[in-house]
Amino acid sequence: MSYIGFHTAEETGYVSGAERAHLDGLVQDTAAGHRRRVFGEDLPGRPSTLRRAVNWPAETLASDRFDQRTDTYIAVEPFRLRAVLPSGPTGENLFDVDLNTVIAHGAEAEQLAARISGQCEVHAFIEGKDRAWFADLVDAATALGVFRRDMSRYPQRAAYPHGWDKVAALARATDTGPIVMSYSVAEWFPNQDIAVWPESLPDPDTDPDGADAADEAWNALTDRERWERAVTGLRRKAETAWLLRISPDNLSQAAFGRETPLTWDALAEAWKGRA
Repeated sequence: MSYIGFHTAEETGYVSGAERAHLDGLVQDTAAGHRRRVFGEDLPGRPSTLRRAVNWPAETLASDRFDQRTDTYIAVEPFRLRAVLPSGPTGENLFDVDLNTVIAHGAEAEQLAARISGQCEVHAFIEGKDRAWFADLVDAATALGVFRRDMSRYPQRAAYPHGWDKVAALARATDTGPIVMSYSVAEWFPNQDIAVWPESLPDPDTDPDGADAADEAWNALTDRERWERAVTGLRRKAETAWLLRISPDNLSQAAFGRETPLTWDALAEAWKGRA
């Protein structure tokens, strides 16, 4: 059973992977509601401009149930699909468009849900001075039902903090050092890759001896040394990937994307009046 990990230097808290799936679905459903509202229904004789705003596959465009097919295709292939502006195709995928839409129009609990959904696998983190703020947001989201109290526990780690209530308590335990996320089917934190950022580790296929030496050096470190090196690398990465750090200053910034962050509302406005 999968889980989201919330790591500190002292301990790791756990939330069930079922809650990750819930947050993913919440983001998709909320963004879909905005998409339907701003683009309108696709009707015979009155096609929606949504047909032109995404590089849909031919079978979706040919379907007589276009609106239903779009929901399914976005759920299955959000990274493959790209937003298209009247000026031409963009590099912006629909995963980021969904995240930006929820962040731009949602309440704080929904914004936090989007950030955790979109960034737990890449080790988004909250610095020590913001940990109490993060804990308050987690408590508020749980009280509102955006985060699910009964469905968030991870019984396989019953001896550790597990569930949103315990994660909030873990975040409040100290304001020294960050709390860092990971997802169990992706890479654990701390790890070698982030510790050496922006450098890369030796490729085991082309430099097996170098890769073995790197593994041995990493394994020889103490837990504290691995944590400190990984946090240093994570902070280096966040100097350019600034959304990696979740903070009061950027929670509501809809800025995910390669070049031109987009929401469904912005896409619809760009195509407004274009048949």
